[in-house]
Amino acid sequence: MKTEKKSFFNIPAVQTILASVLCIVVGLLVGYIVLLAINSKGLMKLL
Repeated sequence: MKTEKKSFFNIPAVQTILASVLCIVVGLLVGYIVLLAINSKGLMKLL
């Protein structure tokens, strides 16, 4: 019998970890953008 080779990204544990890391990164980026929007002086220093 042939055994099908599973892709690394088709493993449920890997998908869960990648989804968690992606959510954390997106949350940090959104939070940073909100903080910059609240503190417009800090935004001017960056630009």
